[in-house]
Amino acid sequence: MYKEDMMEVNKRVIDAVREIPMLHDLDEQELQMIAEISMIRFFPAKTTVFMEGEERHSVFFILRGVVKVHKIDMQGNEYIVSFLTEGEMFPHAGLFETAPYPGTAEAGEDSELVVIPIKDFERIILSHPVLAIKIMRLMGQKIRELQSKLQELSKSDVNYRLSALLLRLADGYGQPTEKGVSVQIRLTHSDMAKMVGTTRETVSRYLNKLKKDGILTINQGELLIINRQSLELMME
Repeated sequence: MYKEDMMEVNKRVIDAVREIPMLHDLDEQELQMIAEISMIRFFPAKTTVFMEGEERHSVFFILRGVVKVHKIDMQGNEYIVSFLTEGEMFPHAGLFETAPYPGTAEAGEDSELVVIPIKDFERIILSHPVLAIKIMRLMGQKIRELQSKLQELSKSDVNYRLSALLLRLADGYGQPTEKGVSVQIRLTHSDMAKMVGTTRETVSRYLNKLKKDGILTINQGELLIINRQSLELMME
């Protein structure tokens, strides 16, 4: 590769790293340090980023796209742990550990990721307290989210679990509009079923009821929550 080409690639990596919210407080020298150990990779939709049980080798930040993380239970059923969008880091657990990846990550749509070797990333975290604090805050946030999910899944009422999922999507991925909260992350009924432990048919019936009651609409991949209060009442 010509020197000019290498400089252009390096500039693109630095610009990409600068876009990551977790790294906003780093100065130019620190961004350069991160960029030197980073690469940008494109993953077409439905491409596997890593497999559950695979040796842990890298940490990833999402520049563009959506990544689905899922696990397979003892009966061979798939359970979706989370959908991750632009700016998010994954995996969330396992820094400073040698354990394998705890789940399988797959591109939910065409996605561009910053890939950093995990050992190099750990070394930089140890030498930069600001970044270490941000990582710890992220871990605390993810633990709280996991506790909330476990509490939701413990409820036998599937309508409760689906209402909780819709509210979680609104809080995590929603954008306020004049008509309500717009969630544009593309989830199929099957995806939602795998997130709450039910069937696709049950999800379809419940969403149709919510549409009929004027609580939400679904149009060309956009889920618009019109009446949040009604969803909250279903969880009481």
